[in-house]
Amino acid sequence: AVVRLRCNNTKYELVEQTRTDKNGYFLFMPLKLTTMAFHKCRVHLVSSPMGNCSVPTNFHGGVSGAALVPSPTPPAKPVPVQFFNVGPFAFEPHKILPCRHY
Repeated sequence: AVVRLRCNNTKYELVEQTRTDKNGYFLFMPLKLTTMAFHKCRVHLVSSPMGNCSVPTNFHGGVSGAALVPSPTPPAKPVPVQFFNVGPFAFEPHKILPCRHY
């Protein structure tokens, strides 16, 4: 799937897109975002890797935008970045078929 990060916390709007891995995980590393302003950022679903299951849903804010939530689990080793969580997100089929959640 493709997801978009949109932040309105700087002088200029920050918009980035990335692909999820095979398990639905993704990582953004924006250069112009501070941990003080993360609350003005949202992550949105953009597109599905499966043509038969490509309608974005608003499950956990996939369409309207999910707020970033600070990760409760710190990494095993200290790193100079902050981790946030969103989702999971989901797509639905155009017809009634089972879909995989991301």
